[in-house]
Amino acid sequence: MVPNPAEIRGYAQRLRKLMTMKRMRIGLFTDSDVFAGTERHMLDLAPALKQLGTEVTLMCPERGILAERARACGVPVIAVEKHGSMDWRAVFTLRDLLRRGRIEVLHCHNGRTAFLGALGCLFAGHGRLVLTQHFIAPAYATRSGWKGMISRRIHRWLNRRLAAMIAISESVRAATLERANFEPSKVTVVPNGISDPMDSPLRERNTAALLSPPSPSLTCCRCTCNADT
Repeated sequence: MVPNPAEIRGYAQRLRKLMTMKRMRIGLFTDSDVFAGTERHMLDLAPALKQLGTEVTLMCPERGILAERARACGVPVIAVEKHGSMDWRAVFTLRDLLRRGRIEVLHCHNGRTAFLGALGCLFAGHGRLVLTQHFIAPAYATRSGWKGMISRRIHRWLNRRLAAMIAISESVRAATLERANFEPSKVTVVPNGISDPMDSPLRERNTAALLSPPSPSLTCCRCTCNADT
């Protein structure tokens, strides 16, 4: 069956529209200067989002390991240093990036950066804010007294401004919905993934390690513990 000219013109118009569509610009934002589970997650997420056709920029402290490794993976980095709990310099940096169209979706990975991101979107007048919740019980949920009261009010204000929330497990989602007055349809579970160690610049070293004979040496795991905001 030969398509008629109207069908061909319609297909050509749709194709041109797809070819001229602007790619979504996403900013992954953290204030962490260490390299632990959340930062590993972000480092895996950024290249994966690029493969989906989005423009991804990572925003984090300049001197951290995350910035160094992100650049090694070809992910652009914008330095956003941490200056105290109420960081107006970070807010204005985010506002300017949103106004210039450098980022359209601001994806934050803890409560502090989500709060700063909400202010940045508010002052810019646009932008979509997304938060990934990595913990069943973030630090603010355990605070008591006047600090707990202020934290809960800030997070209620913040939750109203989130376009979506990502939970890394069903347990995290359940705890989030139990703790916060948040619309369930806006909380999506996206389990953490890990990159294939055989598909990396360290492939040869990883392969040699796997094929080497076992030894009686002690294997240690280095980790860090940091309170989430």
